Amino acid sequence: MRDNIVESAYGAGIFVNDRETGSHNEIANNVLQENGAHQFTGAITMEEVSDAEVHQNTVQGQGSGGFALRLEGGPHTRAVQITDNIFVGSPVNMLYVTERAQAVFVADRNFYHAKQPRFHWGTQEYSFAGWQKVSRQDSHSQVADPALFEPPQISPGTRPN
Repeated sequence: MRDNIVESAYGAGIFVNDRETGSHNEIANNVLQENGAHQFTGAITMEEVSDAEVHQNTVQGQGSGGFALRLEGGPHTRAVQITDNIFVGSPVNMLYVTERAQAVFVADRNFYHAKQPRFHWGTQEYSFAGWQKVSRQDSHSQVADPALFEPPQISPGTRPN
């Protein structure tokens, strides 16, 4: 999934479930805005994925208290990379990683734009500092106030700065 604009989806804007096969999915250069209006889900939701790369996406305005990205995990989930993304709070829910996926992903060099971003690790909610400590992820990622971030101007074929 590359170079798409996904707005106002009922649930997840992008949903991936490979089941037992590793498809080496790439989710890149997408703009997702105001998805999940009727489901508690992630703008990008992944279940049973293996060898997947999620990079250079912009997610903002996820609805219904959902998360920018949700990694469900499962017995076949492995080697998931979540890097160089821009997640803009509204709400402030950023990443949700279930217990089954905690040892199978790498998240780093992401930009979280929210005053107090929230992260879920298993059944617990954390601040950014707490997330970094418990997950051992996002050591090179940054948090910034959303007022300092200019939302992307959505038009086909462009990548926000």
